[in-house]
Amino acid sequence: MELVEASIADITGILNLQRKSFEKIFEKYQDKSTSPYLETEDDISRRMKRDDYRFFYFSKKKPWSVISVFKVWTMPQFGLVF
Repeated sequence: MELVEASIADITGILNLQRKSFEKIFEKYQDKSTSPYLETEDDISRRMKRDDYRFFYFSKKKPWSVISVFKVWTMPQFGLVF
């Protein structure tokens, strides 16, 4: 297993995993203003292009045998990583 930084080519897989992860929460609360379930490939692409935002996933070296995807925010001026 390895930790891999996601690229633009991974957006569809990230979006599919994100929707699957947030589907039940969205169905329960119907939050149409902030739900990650409703994000688009363009939303994810915009964030991936920022210098202070990264997506990573754990891989078993098979395409999209992903355990989880997580985001990392950085504030280099303060030496912080979230």
